[in-house]
Amino acid sequence: MELKIEISKIPLKNEKLEALVVFVAEGTDVTGSGLRDLPDELKKQLSTSLKLRVFNGKKGSSQHFVSGYAKIPQMLAIGVGKKDELDAETLRRAAGKAGKMLSALKANTVGFVLTSFLQKTTETDAGQILVEGLTLGAYEFNAYKKQENNKSSTKFIKIHCCDPEKHTSLKTLKIGKILADGTNMARTLGNTPANDLKPKDLAAEAKKIAKQYKMECTVLEEKDMKKLGMGMLLGVSRGSREPAKLIVLEYSHQKAKQTVAFVGKGVTFDSGGIS
Repeated sequence: MELKIEISKIPLKNEKLEALVVFVAEGTDVTGSGLRDLPDELKKQLSTSLKLRVFNGKKGSSQHFVSGYAKIPQMLAIGVGKKDELDAETLRRAAGKAGKMLSALKANTVGFVLTSFLQKTTETDAGQILVEGLTLGAYEFNAYKKQENNKSSTKFIKIHCCDPEKHTSLKTLKIGKILADGTNMARTLGNTPANDLKPKDLAAEAKKIAKQYKMECTVLEEKDMKKLGMGMLLGVSRGSREPAKLIVLEYSHQKAKQTVAFVGKGVTFDSGGIS
């Protein structure tokens, strides 16, 4: 599923969406919170649900409403728990839950309400966290599944900020999307079975990344590793008929003050424990 995300400056009462997602804390007063900007029809429905305890805003809870409001016919309420315990990870997970529900939601244009209490939760921009969680939650590994021709794979996301003093920016949304997209790429590589992702295929992916993002890529062959005395790596590789590769990706920034190295396992034929 592809997500196209933008910030909307159109008042919610004038916005036309196929669905709207709101994050609700326990004990929320709909009329006195950032949700006061909701159209009256949606506000009444959410308020009634909270009063009757059909939906209570507890962490991990959710409620899908068919509103009957022509401009926004569906609303999805996601609980974030107690307001004074809300942190970045809670918001990220709540957005992830919304992301998972998007694929089942028959809506291609979806709005998200970034209320003032969410924006004041963390030093990291709440919009960035929301986009991270949303993109991670919407991830699907369907490389081997037949796609429905009539099912749109693109969701248009519009983020509405309720706090004029703490508006999120396209730059921070982009950062959140980049972080989550990188994680999802790693998930796809990890989910791809061994017969479709051999060491040479992983090396090819690394070279593609290096070319796209102006990085340096070095791939050591088995003969190179023997010269360097990498016996342990070569020993593990003997469990496969495919020759090993050791991939080094380097990114050099002109203003960098120190060198940071990340070392990954990268064994493609086994998830561990065969011996």
